[in-house]
Amino acid sequence: MNSEAGLYKILIMDDQELILESSSELLTILGYEAETAKNGEGAVDLFENAYHEGEPFDLVILDLTVPGGMGGVKTLAAMKKISSDFKAIVSSGYSNDPIMSDYKNYGFDGVLIKPFKLEVLQETLDKFLGD
Repeated sequence: MNSEAGLYKILIMDDQELILESSSELLTILGYEAETAKNGEGAVDLFENAYHEGEPFDLVILDLTVPGGMGGVKTLAAMKKISSDFKAIVSSGYSNDPIMSDYKNYGFDGVLIKPFKLEVLQETLDKFLGD
C-alpha cells in the first residue's frame, strides 16, 4: 500500500480502450491512483517496473479474455512470480464463464462483471482495500 501518499495504486488491464478510459476515470474520482494496460504483456511490464521501483500496485483488475493476447489468468500467474503481495480481481462481460464463478481457484480475490457501475466498483475496492 502506498500509505505515504495515502493513495492505493491500481492497475487495470483490458483490451477495450473505452473500458480502460472509463475505469481509470472512475478510480480517479474515487481517489485511487490508476494505471492501464491494453494486454497482459503490458500489464506485467507495468507491474514488474512498479515493483522494482518500490511503488508496487495494491490491486489489479484483469480482463479475463484478451483476443490474440494474454488474458487475466496467465497475466495473474506472471505477476505472482514477481510478487504475491497484492489483490487481484478478474473482470469480464461473460458472467457465465466458469472462471468467474470459481475465481478463487484461479488465484483471484474477487470478481467484477462488466460493465460495472461506480457503486459496485467502490464496494468491491472497499472490500479489499478498506481500512
